[in-house]
Amino acid sequence: VKNLQCSHYFGKQRSSVRFEPLNCDALCYPCHYGNLDGWEYHKSCCYKEWKIKQLGQKKYKELYKLAHSSIPRREAIMNLMSWLNK
Repeated sequence: VKNLQCSHYFGKQRSSVRFEPLNCDALCYPCHYGNLDGWEYHKSCCYKEWKIKQLGQKKYKELYKLAHSSIPRREAIMNLMSWLNK
């Protein structure tokens, strides 16, 4: 697949999940942004349903809670580095 992009389910402006692997999905451009049909425009329906199926209800709720917390970007980066070193 050409032109894969990283879709952040919870927007990348949310420092707490900016670098959280469970918040990221590889999508081609048409699925990500294409013609207003992309999942970026449907986070409250199609993308949300898929994300819950992908993660399960419990993990989705954990990700939601993390996304709505106030973790500084530096701490989020350190969490990712720790995860990568496992």
